[in-house]
Amino acid sequence: MIWLKGKGIEFFIKYTKEVMEKNLSFLLEKCSDVLDSCFELLNDIIDYSMLLLPRTSSEEVKKAMLSKYMMYPMLYNVIYPNAQYACVAILQGAIPQAYYCLRTLIEAMAIAVYADTHSKLKDLNWDRKIEEKGVRNATLFGIKDSLRKMFTKVFGNKRGNEYLELLLHTYESLSAWIHPVAKIRIESEQSGEEYAAGLLKAIVLTWNKHGIPPSYGILIPMEYNNADVEDLRYLKENIEAVRLSLAILTYVWSIDKDVDKEGVGKLLERIIKESS
Repeated sequence: MIWLKGKGIEFFIKYTKEVMEKNLSFLLEKCSDVLDSCFELLNDIIDYSMLLLPRTSSEEVKKAMLSKYMMYPMLYNVIYPNAQYACVAILQGAIPQAYYCLRTLIEAMAIAVYADTHSKLKDLNWDRKIEEKGVRNATLFGIKDSLRKMFTKVFGNKRGNEYLELLLHTYESLSAWIHPVAKIRIESEQSGEEYAAGLLKAIVLTWNKHGIPPSYGILIPMEYNNADVEDLRYLKENIEAVRLSLAILTYVWSIDKDVDKEGVGKLLERIIKESS
């Protein structure tokens, strides 16, 4: 481990800084909307951190809400840090790591909604909730039936089911980028089919099309090149899907809480318009 001392570690710091600066120039020239979407996502989360604050003037009630709802530690200590690192990862050329962060955002918020709304869990303090079997073993697909009930109660049957399918599809699309091999299911009116996906598949597709692997298939951090543009554009689409998914989840959570649900609803409407 001697090489990590002195000039060794200085090399990694200098190299990472240079890569981020060059990637910023590349993104601004080739696909600035990727960065725009990433920072819009970060701004959404900052808005949620304000809109979801307890509105009560009672310090006792406010303290009780902050102790009770898992949304608060998830939002401040899990969701915001990972959203910020997604922006950093993009600048580092670390597209798979950005996907990991994006998936974490959806999973964290969905579990918070589940824990704070489910009849058997909602009255517990959040530090008790995380010890409950239903929470500590929770996965997005494992709690989808509970989420479906919550979504349809808030949005109605048709719209609620559409929003849940959007959430699940977005999560599955993000997951395909963080596993070496994976599958993704494409639904049609007639049936659904499964296709090979995963990190290795993405690398091979780019390699076959451009004659070189994508930057993240060579080294991380790494400078972007033209072979990465398609992956970056797809990343932008996924960031927009994450923004909508989080807006839907936040609105579902807010509906029976003493928070600024009108403000949350307006933010959801704006994101829906931007995504249409």
